[in-house]
Amino acid sequence: MIPSPNKSTINLGNITVDVELKKIKNIHMRIYSQDGRVYMSVPEILGFDGAKEFALKKIDWINKNLAKFSNRTKLQPLMYITGEQHFFFGEKYALQIIEKTGRPVVSVSNGFLVLKLNQSSTVEQRKLLLEKWYRKQLELIIPGYISKWEPLMNVRVKDFGIRKMKTKWGVCDVKNKIIRVNLELGRRHVRLLEYIIVHEMVHLLERRHNKIFYTYMNHYLPGWRLYKAELNRSPVQD
Repeated sequence: MIPSPNKSTINLGNITVDVELKKIKNIHMRIYSQDGRVYMSVPEILGFDGAKEFALKKIDWINKNLAKFSNRTKLQPLMYITGEQHFFFGEKYALQIIEKTGRPVVSVSNGFLVLKLNQSSTVEQRKLLLEKWYRKQLELIIPGYISKWEPLMNVRVKDFGIRKMKTKWGVCDVKNKIIRVNLELGRRHVRLLEYIIVHEMVHLLERRHNKIFYTYMNHYLPGWRLYKAELNRSPVQD
């Protein structure tokens, strides 16, 4: 793949910042809550040198927020064994592995998240089975939220998708009117899923994160900042 001339990285000591030059007026800097990556979108006229100069002025802010990220609870890798704690739409369940021949099955029963499958299955196979199940559950619930908000916002979503994402909870393809959400939302409370869906649908009204966009968010989902903070406080499970 040919590198984009509008994307590069700058180094501030031991901190790496991803920089993207865009046709915008203002500089935007953020630290992704999922992995602590520092990102800047910068007006093309400033170039990468201007981006570095700005980032150096913000080094204290960057260090402060990276410290918050590093102090978050680190999740241990899941082993997918009986008794292990897993989440489904914000509720905690104990995993139960039950030996079964033939087609594997996932279900929720009496406080347990039950995986019925071959006892010799590997950790990776159990992980993939559960991820497939999370995807199915999201596919069942997302259309209801889209149908709820389309008439309220006077927009139309032509399609939606679910995928694993390291740095975003959702994305919107404005041109094709397609929204995509992070598979990880299958573990989070449904209010957070709805927040991400509304956020991405607002992009059909306003493409950029600007005053107009946030005015829409405040109108349709006044508590959205609380939901955003809740997502940012919780690490992503590998």
